Amino acid sequence: MGFFFKKQTETNTRLKEEYFTASQGQLIQARFKSNRTAMIAGWVLTLMILTGFFGEFLSPYAPTMAGRDKQYENGPPQIPKFWDENGFSIRPFIYGTKRERSIKTNFRWVITVNREDRRYLEFFVEGWQYSYIDLKWDFDGDAFDADFKALTFKTHLFGVDKGGIHLFGTDGSGKDIYSRTLRAILTSLKCGALGVFIAFVLALVIGGISGYYGGWIDSILQMITDAMRTVPPLPLFMAMAAFLPQEWSAEAVFFVISSLLGLIGWPTLARRIRTHLLSERSQEYVLAAELCGASSSHIIRRHLLPS
Repeated sequence: MGFFFKKQTETNTRLKEEYFTASQGQLIQARFKSNRTAMIAGWVLTLMILTGFFGEFLSPYAPTMAGRDKQYENGPPQIPKFWDENGFSIRPFIYGTKRERSIKTNFRWVITVNREDRRYLEFFVEGWQYSYIDLKWDFDGDAFDADFKALTFKTHLFGVDKGGIHLFGTDGSGKDIYSRTLRAILTSLKCGALGVFIAFVLALVIGGISGYYGGWIDSILQMITDAMRTVPPLPLFMAMAAFLPQEWSAEAVFFVISSLLGLIGWPTLARRIRTHLLSERSQEYVLAAELCGASSSHIIRRHLLPS
């Protein structure tokens, strides 16, 4: 029994030493891993990021008008099968389709399925070309136009031996909804990350300066913060969407709106940082850093904000 308690005491001592000697990053990582909900959300977010980044590889067709299927407009989803009334197949397949006018629909176009025509899935097929690094420069004043592409590929995860496959169906113009969904995931992640990054940086700078210096600097920054909190975001976004040029792409519009979201979304976090720094700036470790000659920016960046 004494050996057990001695072993338990040694273990507790070791855990305490690891806790008090751990870095800020190690403490954050340990707390994150102890929260099951956070871990699940982290894995889901990681999966979405990977899906969006490799969206072109996972997409059988281009999400733009270049990848439209004129013979399958407003088509239903095509789910791969392994068996039907004709028997079992070790290779997944879909049925061939035909677009024709029907008397039953007043001679409108309808899509009929030919259950005798099996179209088998193939993996790592050649398709439309995509690039992971695509930079464009276009200066009208100097008549300069350049297009730089790197990491260009044509290989896609899957396709069919003939015709097309649309897992989520197609829209009214024949564009593949599955490919457009993967593109939308990447666009949404980019825009969201941009807005959060801008708001986070502004909140750190404004909240840190306001909380550390206090006085008239704090008063001025808090007046600016209160003014920003009075701006209604929804009418502002509606006005921006109405005044943006129509020739801009959807990605450009999303990036502008996300940047605007970041520019008006920092006040809440800035106030929390300010409150924390107001209570921490009188602590002994801050006084020790000041006596050692550390600058204000160094104290805010290396001591107050990480706490």
